[in-house]
Amino acid sequence: MDLSSLFRETARRCFPKAEIVADSFHVVQQATRAMENVRKRVQKDLAKGRRKYFKRSRKLMLMHQNQPSPKQLEQVYGVMGSKDVHEAKKRLSDWFMAVNAADIGEFTECARTYADWMEEILNIFRTGLSNGYTEGCNNRIKVIKRNAYGMRNFERFRKRILHCMSS
Repeated sequence: MDLSSLFRETARRCFPKAEIVADSFHVVQQATRAMENVRKRVQKDLAKGRRKYFKRSRKLMLMHQNQPSPKQLEQVYGVMGSKDVHEAKKRLSDWFMAVNAADIGEFTECARTYADWMEEILNIFRTGLSNGYTEGCNNRIKVIKRNAYGMRNFERFRKRILHCMSS
């Protein structure tokens, strides 16, 4: 699931024996948002010419793994690339120490979220599960909905979704 405390509490109440797994995309997204918020905060204090360059450097700052990227974000990618739960736990611990040493507010908030979701994040490596398929289905349905703008018959809309999802 994504990192929604409402979803987690509902799952815990309705399925008390279920093992809740955070979705890796949403875990990485937290760190990416933290990096983006740092970039925006720093950008505000720059001179106009440098601000434009910094704004264009956004994609460079968010590149993945073997390409240039800031240390905290690179470490999150490293955590998500762990082979097992023990390696992930060690890398996550190293990331927490780096975030504490850097004392960057946006990443401190991200670390708080990770600490709150630690069990669910580590379950990614215990189970190997992802909600990528579900996210893909939701995206396909949204595209169908956008293309069907103005369709008044819900049953026809439902059948169209079922037909498109079965192919």
